[in-house]
Amino acid sequence: RAEIQFVNRQAELLFGYSRKELYDQHVNMLLPQNKRESHIPHLATYFAEPRVRQMGALLELLARHKNGNEFGVQIYLVPIMWNDGLLVVATIRKL
Repeated sequence: RAEIQFVNRQAELLFGYSRKELYDQHVNMLLPQNKRESHIPHLATYFAEPRVRQMGALLELLARHKNGNEFGVQIYLVPIMWNDGLLVVATIRKL
């Protein structure tokens, strides 16, 4: 599962969506359209062996604002157990 469960104010400002709009949506909605399908196997690989790491450390990562503008990001992932399940906290920094 890769649905958004928690959103802070900075994420709302960064992506242009309200918490209500982001809640329970797949994280791929925050990616450029042409990257969404290729991201699915990466998610599966990560969830098979979750660990603290930087996403795409050697790649240029792009995110997508609600208005369609794309921008570079740096993303760090931290898996934690939450209510008998896995929750991945993503820290996202605009470049």
